Amino acid sequence: MSGKAWRLAASAALMSGVLGASGASAAMTVQVLSSMPQLVTGGDALVKVSGTAIGPVITVEGKDVTSAFKADGSGNYVGLVTGLKDGSNALVAKAGVDQASATLVNHAINDTLFAGPQQTPYVCENESFELAAAKDASCAAPITVKYYYLTKANDWKPFDPSGARPADIATTTTSDGKMVPMIVRQERGVINRAAYIISILHDPAAGPAPTPLARGGSGWNGKLIYGFGPGVGAGYHMGRNVGIGNAARAYMDDTDIGLGYATASSSLNVFGNQPSDVLSAETMSKVKEHFEIDR
Repeated sequence: MSGKAWRLAASAALMSGVLGASGASAAMTVQVLSSMPQLVTGGDALVKVSGTAIGPVITVEGKDVTSAFKADGSGNYVGLVTGLKDGSNALVAKAGVDQASATLVNHAINDTLFAGPQQTPYVCENESFELAAAKDASCAAPITVKYYYLTKANDWKPFDPSGARPADIATTTTSDGKMVPMIVRQERGVINRAAYIISILHDPAAGPAPTPLARGGSGWNGKLIYGFGPGVGAGYHMGRNVGIGNAARAYMDDTDIGLGYATASSSLNVFGNQPSDVLSAETMSKVKEHFEIDR
């Protein structure tokens, strides 16, 4: 992972729980980077093991997950742990006589986390975001990924990664000095019964989409801007807009994305859709965690 990507992981750790080591060495630690350890959602978590000069053996509920972890060259091992069951999951890292552990408490992606009982009745509005219709009260829908590009005439158009490359793709210079095509990967889905949108610079011809461990072919600068919307509303529905970008321009923010920032928001981060700041915070927590894990 690049230096800036590691700095993003470090900044994410400010919101994460740092677990003290157990066993023979107090220097070895387990740290959850994607969320606080008791607030994991969706069955996966980005984890860092530090303080060991040798490769640790890492298990979750007794299952060996060591192969998911990679060394960063500084005595740290970072890995994406998947398949967590709902409730408590014991993660143990061992390196020689040293040992550290953490309890990852996993919650369903569309159930309450810390905002209390969910509102009922509740109207899902998936179709407003070009998502499949909800099949149940969770509003769950398959994730969709589409690409767009900005033309030299300053207009957003759909981009087909497998088709002929348009001749009128605009370029942009990111905040870290890279000149890249203005091609955006946009992901849409449902988290916490809210429609979310995540956009990030990515030219498929330059390499794979970014992961928690590498930027791939993206022009991403290692930073995320999270948007919120104003107003006040009754709150018994998903909402039809998100707190960043412009629906008429595919929810793009030309300036931020052009500088290399990833952008994210959801329909429950708009107070015109629902008035609870705690529910907005809960939704942001889940979407941010998803971004760090699955971008």
